[in-house]
Amino acid sequence: MFHDVLGEGFNVDHVVIGSAGVFTVETKTWSKPVRGDARISYDGERLIAGSREPDRDPLLQAKAQARWLAALLAESTGRRLTVQPVVVFPG
Repeated sequence: MFHDVLGEGFNVDHVVIGSAGVFTVETKTWSKPVRGDARISYDGERLIAGSREPDRDPLLQAKAQARWLAALLAESTGRRLTVQPVVVFPG
């Protein structure tokens, strides 16, 4: 596991490499709303926190990080590896 992997103008929170594959992990901490549902849901296309969509889409961010890491690994090793993006909401 690698933490805070730096790219140009961004970072990947965590990179996990193991027998199940290579993963980039984007960690998000969203504040609970004052009122209403605090549940985070995924409808197959977008994340919704309670009844609203986030200002910045963590799915796009996670996918971009995975593409970046896959390209970096291909360039540095000569091997094309699949990198899976993961978004984690602790708590």
